[in-house]
Amino acid sequence: MAHLIAFDQFDLFAGDLNFYTQAFYDDELLEDANLIFNGVTYPDYYWVNGYDGLNDLQLEFLGTGFQRNAQGAFVAGTINLVAEFDLDKPTAPMWFVFDTSISAVALYSAALTISTADEQLIYRQALSGDDSIELSIHADRVAAYSGNDVILGKGGNDDIDGGPAGDPLPGGAG
Repeated sequence: MAHLIAFDQFDLFAGDLNFYTQAFYDDELLEDANLIFNGVTYPDYYWVNGYDGLNDLQLEFLGTGFQRNAQGAFVAGTINLVAEFDLDKPTAPMWFVFDTSISAVALYSAALTISTADEQLIYRQALSGDDSIELSIHADRVAAYSGNDVILGKGGNDDIDGGPAGDPLPGGAG
């Protein structure tokens, strides 16, 4: 059961990991970091910063078995938490998803392509269980895919696809 929480405007369909390849600035992998989030210890921590002169964004990953080859490509690992930060507003993540299982190799490969079709496949796999999605107060777009999900829209003019299971969609004030 994945949990997705958005604090800033969130658009699942506009997610483009290739930004971090094209606007690459810096990254770091810390194996055996043993960071704790929500009572769970994650052995490995990786972050990548992309800066294109306007957007200064950072993706952070927690998980297990992260391994890279000599060229820096991921060759192994499972991502259990992903968070994206706007470093010009570093007080909280823009969004994060946890209690998921994403191949680090697949996510790395998706970041190398211009097409977002591979990202959409990863998102679909990550959100195909009985998930919990809490959107921001802004106009968000999200799909829940399969599973019996709970989706909270909060405010904003949200575009929510609850998937085939007939998920409850409390919309909030928007």
